[in-house]
Amino acid sequence: MRRKTNLKEFQKNRKGFYALYFNTKLDVVAYRKIADGGLDAVMVDMR
Repeated sequence: MRRKTNLKEFQKNRKGFYALYFNTKLDVVAYRKIADGGLDAVMVDMR
C-alpha cells in the first residue's frame, strides 16, 4: 500500500539535471535546468 504524501514532501523528493557552463578559467558563468525527475530517475536525452 502506498503512503499518501503532501505536495511539499513530493517537491522535496524531486531531482533535477542541470547543465553548467564554464569560462576558460573554469568559473561557472551560467546554468540551466535540463530535466526534472523523481526519486529514482531523471530522463535526459543527450542530443
